[in-house]
Amino acid sequence: MGHASLTFVMALLILASAAGATGSATLTETPPMSASSPENILDWPMFHHDPSRVGYSESTAPSSSNLIWSFRTGGQVFSSPAAVNGRVYIGALDGKVYCINAENGALIWSFTTDAAVYSSPAVVYNKVYVGSYDNKVYCLNAENRDFIWSFTTGDLVESSPAVLNGRVYVGSYPKIYCLDAENGALIWSFATRGRVESSPAVAYGKVYVGSRDDNVYCLDAENGARIWSFTTGNDIHSSPAVVYNKVYVGSYDNKVYCLNAENGDFIWSFTTGNFVYSSPAVAYGKVYVGSRDDNVYCLDAENGALIWSFPTDSHVFSSPAVADGKVYVCSRFDYKVHCLDAENGAVIWDFTTGGSMYSSPAIAHGKVFVGSFDQSIYCFGKAYGVSVSISPSYRGGPPGGTLNYTVTVVNTGGAEDTYTLIVSDNSGWAKMLLENLLENVQPGENRVVTLSVTIPENAENCTKDNITVTATSRADNTINASDSCLAHAILVKAIIPPTADVYAFGGYSRAQLKFDISEIPSGSNIISAKLWLCRLATDGWDGCIVLNRVDNQVWDETITASEFDVQTLTNEENHISKFMSHGWDNLNVLSQLNVDHSAGRAYTSFRLRWMNDGSEPSTGVNDGRFLAIESQSDNLLIVFYSREYNGRDPYLEVTYVPP
Repeated sequence: MGHASLTFVMALLILASAAGATGSATLTETPPMSASSPENILDWPMFHHDPSRVGYSESTAPSSSNLIWSFRTGGQVFSSPAAVNGRVYIGALDGKVYCINAENGALIWSFTTDAAVYSSPAVVYNKVYVGSYDNKVYCLNAENRDFIWSFTTGDLVESSPAVLNGRVYVGSYPKIYCLDAENGALIWSFATRGRVESSPAVAYGKVYVGSRDDNVYCLDAENGARIWSFTTGNDIHSSPAVVYNKVYVGSYDNKVYCLNAENGDFIWSFTTGNFVYSSPAVAYGKVYVGSRDDNVYCLDAENGALIWSFPTDSHVFSSPAVADGKVYVCSRFDYKVHCLDAENGAVIWDFTTGGSMYSSPAIAHGKVFVGSFDQSIYCFGKAYGVSVSISPSYRGGPPGGTLNYTVTVVNTGGAEDTYTLIVSDNSGWAKMLLENLLENVQPGENRVVTLSVTIPENAENCTKDNITVTATSRADNTINASDSCLAHAILVKAIIPPTADVYAFGGYSRAQLKFDISEIPSGSNIISAKLWLCRLATDGWDGCIVLNRVDNQVWDETITASEFDVQTLTNEENHISKFMSHGWDNLNVLSQLNVDHSAGRAYTSFRLRWMNDGSEPSTGVNDGRFLAIESQSDNLLIVFYSREYNGRDPYLEVTYVPP
C-alpha cells in the first residue's frame, strides 16, 4: 500500500493498543488491521488476513457465486490463499507452492518443496514465507520464486507464518519459532508439550498461539518469554484472533474461548456440539467460527451470546473470512463454499466444488479465493463484462463531409458498471463521441452513443481511416471491448448520355430525355445530379423552363403522341431565368433522380417545356429533332440541341458516394 494507507493502518494499530490498555474500546466497530507489509490495504497477505488473525478485510466482496476462474494444481489443497499485488499464493499436497494471476487464473510460477504443503503462505515485502511437511520454513522471492532461505525445524510445519516487524513467527513440533525475515536466522524458540499446528497471532508486542498440549500461550514477541498460558479441556488447532485486547480461540473441548489478551484471564466461553478446529474471525462486534458439529456460529464478541447459527451439511474445519457485510466459509464433506449475511446468517449464495473443503477463503479486491481437495483453486467475483459494436461498419462520404455511426455498448456482466469510451484511428481524421463516460450501466443494459467522423477537405479520393472505439470497465480496468469501423473519402462522378430522347414533340414546346442509372449502386449517397444542355437563344429571352420527372420507365423514341400525353409527371420544378445566355448550362434534377434511384429503378426520365406552354395535345415528333421554345409575345427563341446536332449530347452528371 502507499504511504498514506500504511500510515492509516499504523494509526489503527496505535488506537487498538491504546484501547487494550484502557479497556475503553467497544466491539461494535470493525476491528483494526495490523500493519504487515507495504501492500495495498485491500490485499490479503497471510492466513486470516493479518498478524492479528482477525479474518476481516475492507474489500468489497461478491454477492453471487460467479466463478471467474479455477486453477488445477497437482495435489489436494489444504492450504489457504494469500492474495497480494494481483497474485494468489497457495500450497498444495503435491509439495508445491503456486503463484497464480489473480485476474485470470494463469500460472505465474511454482516452487517445489520436499513434502506436502499444508501451511498457508504469508507474503510480505515481496517475499513468500511458507512451511512444509519436509520440516522446513521457506522464504522465496514473490516475483519469480527464487529461493532466498530455508530454516529446518524439529518436525513438519503445518502452522502458517505470521510476519511482522522483520520477524517470522511459526509453529512446529514441539516449538514456536521466531526467525529473522531477511535471512532465516533463529532469534528465539519456545517449547510446548505438544505439536503446534495453530498459526501464531502477533499483536501488542506479544505472540498468541495454541498447542496440542491443550494450552493457549502468550509470549513476548521480542524474546519468546512466556507471559501467560491458559489451559482448555483439549487440543488446540485453532489460531487465535486478537482484537481490542481480547483473544478469541477454539478448542477440541467443543468450546470457543474469549480471554484477556493482557493477562489470559477467562472472559467467556461458548459450547458447540463438537470440537472447534476453525479459527474465529472478528468483525462488526461479532465472532464468526465453525465447528465439527456442522454449524457456523455468530457470537456476541462482548459476552459470547449466540446471535445466530447456520447449519451446513458437513463439518466446518474452514475458518470464516468476513468482508462487505458477508461471511465466507467452507464445509468439509458437502464440498461447499458458503456466503452468509454477516448480520443474520441468511444464505446469500453457495457453490459446490469437487472435493472436501479445509481451506479458508481469502478476500481481496472484490474477489474470494479458496482451495479444495479436488486439486483446484477457485476465484469468485463480480461478473464484469462489456461488448461494443459499431453500425454501420463502413461508410463513405465526400471530402469535408461528416459521417455518423451508432456505437452500442452492452453491459454483459452481472454487476452495475461504468465505462470509459476512447476513440482512436490511424489517419488522424477529426472524430468525436457524443458521450465518453457511460455511468451506472445495469447488467444487460444497452447504451447508444453517436460517433461522428469528419473527412478532411483535402482528403484524396479513396483514402480511408480505420476508427476504433474501446469501452473499459471502471470497476475492473482489465475488462474492455472494442469494435472498429471504416470511414472512406470517396466521390464518384458519372457522365451518363441519354438512352432515348424526343425533341420538339408537338408545337416545338416539349421534349423528354431518358437516362440509364442502373450502374449507380443501390444505397449510394447521391450528392448532386445535373442535367446539362447546350442552348442557342436569342438575346433577351427570359429562359423560363419547367422540368418534370416522367414516371414511365419503358418509353423510347418510337413513342406516339397519345402515349406521350398520358405519361405520369411528378416533382415539377420551375427554372426561371436559367438560360439567359449562349452555351452549356445545367438544371438541378437531384430530387427527381433520387425518386427513381431509391425505388431501385433502372432509368430516370425528365420532360422539359416552356413555362407558358398551354399543354395542347401533342401532334407528334417534328423533323427538327430539337426543342425550340418560342415566346408567343415577343418572338424570342431558345433551342436545346440533341445528340444529332453540333456533335454534342445533353448528358446527366451524377456525383455520388457508393455504399
